[in-house]
Amino acid sequence: MAKTATLAFADAIKSVNRDMDRIRNYKAGLTANRKLLGKVGRMLAKDLEVRDDMYMSNDFDAKPCISVVLYSLESFKTLKLETILATLNNLGDAKATKDWPGSLNRDYKFDLGFLDVNVSAYVREDSPTCKRVVIGTKMQQVDTYKIVCE
Repeated sequence: MAKTATLAFADAIKSVNRDMDRIRNYKAGLTANRKLLGKVGRMLAKDLEVRDDMYMSNDFDAKPCISVVLYSLESFKTLKLETILATLNNLGDAKATKDWPGSLNRDYKFDLGFLDVNVSAYVREDSPTCKRVVIGTKMQQVDTYKIVCE
């Protein structure tokens, strides 16, 4: 049996109410962790420049998180990046590092116990010390389709 317009409307209202509940919970989590996020955020913000970004979030069932994005670095050994990483190492444990050669980017993940911090560092394309180097090629077969009706 096809869904009636009344049922479709009722489902849409239920969906919106669930979204509003999730947003309220998200806001409550951020508010509850405001002092903590602010303290660590202020420590990290002092080393940021205008083109850099910082985001704060509170996953619905997880710890709060601060994400820092550093753009146009000369290398991964700049004073700005090293200062931020040293600050985070003093506050908690480095969990993982992941390189993204396609975009000259390295991500650093830290667990401060009470919150997680992610740092994404992007090196300039014209960096004198960091280069993207081709190490191989990959051929990939991709199927293409068309619709045929009888």
